Amino acid sequence: MFTTEYSHSKSYYHFEVPGELPEEGILKGKEGELRFKRIHDGFAAYDSTLINSGFVYPGSADDVYVPHTINDIPVTELHQTILLKSRNPFAIENGNLKRVFIKIGKKSLDEQIKDADNGLGALLFYMFREQEDRNQKNSSVEVEIDFYGNPGQQVELCSIMCDDKLVLHMPSAKAVAVNANKTELRGSIPSCVEEMTFSGKVYPFIENGWDGDEPNNRCFEGLKNLRTVEGSLSGNLSWSFSNCASLESIHLSNGVERIPAYAFSNCSSLKDLYIPDTVLEIGAYAFSGCANLVSIHLPSNLKKISEGMFNGCKSLKKVYLSDSIEIIEA
Repeated sequence: MFTTEYSHSKSYYHFEVPGELPEEGILKGKEGELRFKRIHDGFAAYDSTLINSGFVYPGSADDVYVPHTINDIPVTELHQTILLKSRNPFAIENGNLKRVFIKIGKKSLDEQIKDADNGLGALLFYMFREQEDRNQKNSSVEVEIDFYGNPGQQVELCSIMCDDKLVLHMPSAKAVAVNANKTELRGSIPSCVEEMTFSGKVYPFIENGWDGDEPNNRCFEGLKNLRTVEGSLSGNLSWSFSNCASLESIHLSNGVERIPAYAFSNCSSLKDLYIPDTVLEIGAYAFSGCANLVSIHLPSNLKKISEGMFNGCKSLKKVYLSDSIEIIEA
């Protein structure tokens, strides 16, 4: 494998390497190393061990630093495995990244104890482990990513793999692909997100509020650019997609029992929708303003057509009803 030393040109973010680089190899230097490979629009970086630049505030032990350019050619893709040491948000530093592929794990507390610089550090890690054992019944990994230095939201794709249960703060990327058995969505979703793909079941994160537990099932509302969500959207209460004007396709998982009022209101790009038979209740004006909705399958156990359910659905041609309908409201 070709290996060479890098130096800095222009600024800390730009790497300079003497001579012409081959198709792939390893760059080494005082800040760490990475493997590079030429791709169609620049370089891809693999498993960077570069120390973060210090320009991230607040910094995290899990930050990933990648040079903006190598010999003035942009680094546009990152492949990285990260074993998280904490629950703090971490940053990926690079202003040119377009595609990010990361595999997330959690560094065990036993490993962190071994890595501790002194006895006090080892004792603190041991205490944290005991506290986690008491507080957590299931192992989970919480991920919050900031693409530092990329204010224009140029990231086209962020792909995340995780073997544990994943608690995800949605990253600022046009397309997000998640490969995990179970994902819980926490916090708001950035407005730049257009496509989401989940390989496993997706649930709203349950926040502990003043008025009791509150599911984060409204995080999709008002996303004007969101077109598709592929995956099993699960939970007793359906997610709400009101005012997602670009939404074209959605899949609700079996097990959903209630669809709240206005859940799909003003989803004007939605053309057809299948409601699973586990749904027992659909709230008022749930599909109002779906101007391009052509057909919809309502569940077999539904007893009531709520007020204004199809208000403004001017393209609607087919509604599949069952014999269980007892009430049709205004």
